[in-house]
Amino acid sequence: MAAFHTSDRASAIKANIPLSTVASNYTELSRAGRELRGRCPFHNDNTPSFYVNDEKGTFHCFGCQAGGDVIDFIQRIENMNFTDACDLLEGNSNIAIRKVPNPAQPNSKAEDARRIWNAATSIVGTPADVYLARRGIPLSRIALQPNLRFAKLKFDGSEALHPALVAAVRDVRGEITGIQRTYLTEEGEKLCVDAKRSLGTIRGGAIRLSSGGDEDDLGAIYLCEGLEDGLSLLRLQGDAPVWVAAGAGMMEAVKLPATTTNVRIVPDNDFAGRSAALRAGVKFTKQGVFVHLNRLPDEFKDYNEFLLHHLASPVSPEADPGEESGA
Repeated sequence: MAAFHTSDRASAIKANIPLSTVASNYTELSRAGRELRGRCPFHNDNTPSFYVNDEKGTFHCFGCQAGGDVIDFIQRIENMNFTDACDLLEGNSNIAIRKVPNPAQPNSKAEDARRIWNAATSIVGTPADVYLARRGIPLSRIALQPNLRFAKLKFDGSEALHPALVAAVRDVRGEITGIQRTYLTEEGEKLCVDAKRSLGTIRGGAIRLSSGGDEDDLGAIYLCEGLEDGLSLLRLQGDAPVWVAAGAGMMEAVKLPATTTNVRIVPDNDFAGRSAALRAGVKFTKQGVFVHLNRLPDEFKDYNEFLLHHLASPVSPEADPGEESGA
């Protein structure tokens, strides 16, 4: 269990803000004797193992062993330092405590996204397989990705079904909160220039791409804008998981696990991408994360273009396009 904070400020917060009031914003609690019990918000809890004791002002999970006081709770779940957590609890923060959906009124878009995901199938042998192969991503790489699937879906209200590459967006706890769909032709080309559509809650989450190693080890990750760039990163580097923010503006919103200490940000090579990377780098640095900002040579617009160039040249593609450390 985390050590209690002893400052006057922490004591005042703990005396005036019941832990159950805060925790109930993240998980549904019910009475269990002198305590409250619910599913743990820190891991995928199939049976309620999370307990809150308002008399003691503490929480404890018998599944993942998380525990502490109300400040520890906010620091852990919002990935904040002590000062920011106190500011949030005292109402001095621009960040609002997140509310979990009322079970009687579920997030319908997120539910729709999960239904599509659950009905989707393997990419192998589909137009999505062809599409990624043309982007320099071989089947051997695709087969490692548990968060990529294939479906035939309606596009922008049309009745016709179109092939789609479906990517799961997961929050910091690993729960699927949305999907990103890349619509394709039967021949494996993009259906149109603007062929990507998101559904559900995307902001704060990421498409997690596996490097083939220990996926529980998230001490170091790559962070990029687009799915194709993320898969290209895996082919060129492959030494750490890649998280795709599903858009330049989404990078700074990604919530990192508490165990992540190093992030390598690889934006697209345009003003929007570089600006978004800088904002994300500043934010993560303030959280105590060591940040690397990678910048491509000027002639490449994104990491997939960089990959395709090297695949077409006699030079090995296992190359680092350049790096700017710090934020």
